[in-house]
Amino acid sequence: MKELRTQSKILYSKFAPELKSKCRKETGHSFRTLHYLLEGKKFAAHDDEILIEILQIGQKQLELIETQSGVVDKPELQDLLGKLCAHIRLLQLAYDGKLTGPPSRFQDIVFPLAIDGAVESAVLRLQDRMTELREFSEPAEPHKTSNIEKDPTIRFYNQNADDYANQTMFLDLADLYAPFREHVPSGRILDAGCGAGRDTRFFIESGYVVIAFDASTEMVRKCQEYPHAYCIQRQFSEIAFKEEFDGVWACASLHHLSVEDAKSAVTKLSTALKPRGVMFVSVKAGKGNSWKNGRYFQLYDDKGIESLFAHDPRLEILRIWHSTSAGPDGDREIDWINALVRRRPHRVSTVAA
Repeated sequence: MKELRTQSKILYSKFAPELKSKCRKETGHSFRTLHYLLEGKKFAAHDDEILIEILQIGQKQLELIETQSGVVDKPELQDLLGKLCAHIRLLQLAYDGKLTGPPSRFQDIVFPLAIDGAVESAVLRLQDRMTELREFSEPAEPHKTSNIEKDPTIRFYNQNADDYANQTMFLDLADLYAPFREHVPSGRILDAGCGAGRDTRFFIESGYVVIAFDASTEMVRKCQEYPHAYCIQRQFSEIAFKEEFDGVWACASLHHLSVEDAKSAVTKLSTALKPRGVMFVSVKAGKGNSWKNGRYFQLYDDKGIESLFAHDPRLEILRIWHSTSAGPDGDREIDWINALVRRRPHRVSTVAA
C-alpha cells in the first residue's frame, strides 16, 4: 500500500501544475480534480496521460484494499480506507464521463489526507507488536523510566496530562504551521516532544507521515488517543534517527532542557533530518531560566537561540521571529521566539581527471 501511495503522490506532484497554482492563487483552496471533471473540462494531453496512470494505480489500491482489508483491525483506519475507495471510484466514473451532476453535489467527497500517516502508523505499531512476539520467550528489558520519573518537569506532565491537554489541544498555531509547511510541503515529520499530540494530529490530517515522541508516559498516552498517531516514549538524549525526516517539529519542548542538553538534542534532531530537511523550534522568550508549577524553563533571546544551532555546521538558519500566544496555567500571554533551520546538503567533492 505504501509503495502504491508513493507512486501516486509522485505522479500527482507533476499533474496539472498550472491549474493547481491558479486555483490556489484565485480561491485559496486546493485544486479539485473531481470537480474539474464534473464541470466537463478536459486536461492537456500530458496531464491526461498522468491522470490515466494515477487512476490505474488507484485501481490497484482498490484491489489491495478489497482483498486484504481483513488485516486491518482498527475501525478508524477501515473508515479512511473506505473513503479512499469511494474517492477513487468517483474519480474514475467522472473521468469515464459516467458521472453527472453539479460539482456541489460531491462537495463532501474529498481525498482523505490522513491516509498516508494512518497507514504508516499502523505499520509501525504492527512492527512493534511483531518485535514483542519475537522476544516473548526472552523478554527484553523494559524501557527504563526511573531516571525519567525523578525529573520534576516530566513528573508534572505525568500528573497533569489531562488538564494540560485540555488547555493546549485547541490552540491555533496556523501562523507557525504556515512558514514551516512552505519549506516542508509534504513528507515525513518527527514531532519532537509532542506533548498531548495536537501538532501530530494536525500534520497527519494535512497529509504528512508523523512519528512522535515524548519523555512523559502520560503525554504519550494522550497523543495516542488520536487513533492514527504513532508515539513512543523517549527523551531527547535517547533518539537515534538517521536522515529519516523531511522536517522536525520541536514546538515548546527544548526549553525544558538546560542549554547544553538542548544543544545536544539539536545535534540529534539534525542527524534525524534528511539533507535539505527543515527544523522548526519554538521556545519561551526571555533571559535566564525559571520554574513554573514544578516545570523547568530555559529562556532565550535572539543570540541564545542562534547559539543552539551555531555549534552544528550542518545547519543554517533560515529565519528567527517572535510571536505571542495565550497560555495555559492562567498566563495572560506568552512571548515566544521561533526559528526555522535547514540541514545543508551533502557536498560531493570532485577530482579533476
